[in-house]
Amino acid sequence: MLLPGFSSARVPIFVRLYLAGSISIALYPILQAGAKAAVPAAGGASLVGIVMGEMSIGFILAAVVRAIYMALETLVTAASFAVGLTSVFAPVEADESLPSIATMIVLVATALMFTTDLHLELIRGLADSYHVLPVGSLIDPRVGLSRFLNALADGFSLCLRIAAAPLVFAFLANVAAGCLNRLAPQVQAYFLAAPVVIIGGLLLMYTTLTETMNVFESSLAAKIFKW
Repeated sequence: MLLPGFSSARVPIFVRLYLAGSISIALYPILQAGAKAAVPAAGGASLVGIVMGEMSIGFILAAVVRAIYMALETLVTAASFAVGLTSVFAPVEADESLPSIATMIVLVATALMFTTDLHLELIRGLADSYHVLPVGSLIDPRVGLSRFLNALADGFSLCLRIAAAPLVFAFLANVAAGCLNRLAPQVQAYFLAAPVVIIGGLLLMYTTLTETMNVFESSLAAKIFKW
């Protein structure tokens, strides 16, 4: 319910529930031995505790991947602001929080996760988590928080490298416009530089999109394999 793609508001809630139920049914034959050993011995409050514990473990596993996509959303939004694409390409929907260029990049990253079968690795990681933490086990909150923060730090470091090209280009273009404005105050340097920054930012994103998405997906796969 929290994984990228599955947790989108564009996916109806009954579809997400259907997927969650289907995955549970598919994994049950593999995990039934451990589940049967823990559940019959529990009753009442103990059973509720087991359910809450399993939900917390699933939340942490999903949050690790979600943190990387959160970092991608933040950095590509910053890159869009830097090259001035937010004023030209306004959000299509009133409740859309990201600029359209940033939405497109995040959508491409999410689509690549499915086309490269990384979503199957997410399911595999979920199944393997029951061998590390059997049913009824509790995860240390400090370990979960540390894992989430490490994933968030790694995600921001990765996505900063992905968004570095348009950010550096926008910085250099604005510095050049500022120097030109100082040398020739009568020239409206910033008005002249705005189209150059926007067109250059678009071309830069276009030429680097394939490579940056490959780097992002390979790093995401490495993070999933660490489960």
